[in-house]
Amino acid sequence: GKFFCGAKSDTVVFDSDSVEIDFYFGHANSVIPSLNNPNPTYTHTPDWPVPEGYERVSIAAYFYRYGYNDSSFGEFADYRNIENFYFIKEFDPEEFLTEQYAATYTTSGILGLKRSTAFNHHETFTIPKEILIDRRNEPLYYNGADYFHFNLADIWFSEEKGSYLVLLGGSYAGVCFGYQYINDSQVKITTI
Repeated sequence: GKFFCGAKSDTVVFDSDSVEIDFYFGHANSVIPSLNNPNPTYTHTPDWPVPEGYERVSIAAYFYRYGYNDSSFGEFADYRNIENFYFIKEFDPEEFLTEQYAATYTTSGILGLKRSTAFNHHETFTIPKEILIDRRNEPLYYNGADYFHFNLADIWFSEEKGSYLVLLGGSYAGVCFGYQYINDSQVKITTI
């Protein structure tokens, strides 16, 4: 994975008009080997391959609703304005790929089953109201639960094509949340 992300909150029930969650994230600085995992496969982030004909211009954070492809992405004229994605913030790649934004993943225990990630950076973001759709009155809606993601993306620009290549950062580069409205003004949110 290129990036690691995590989330933390002191509550799971929020006022639906003001949902703030602490997000921890950074580039995959290293994976520390353990007795049970002597040869980890993650690499130091700046060693990632550069897509041919592109230059890295940004690292961006997004929210998006469940159901959109989160395994890669695509090319866009404007990476800050992608349909069904909510652009949160962007980071200068040279600054982001420093120790300040490093995330270190470790494994230990029998067969490396005990895992942890240490983050050097975190920020609090407000979940856009448009993400949290109240579906309690939809008769065929599956069990009343819905989902959204927080994800980091690597942004590359091709001068030749005049477009941006947006690549979501891999399976650990995001956090998936389940949510369900409790009443008209409260929503329960949990990580999945």
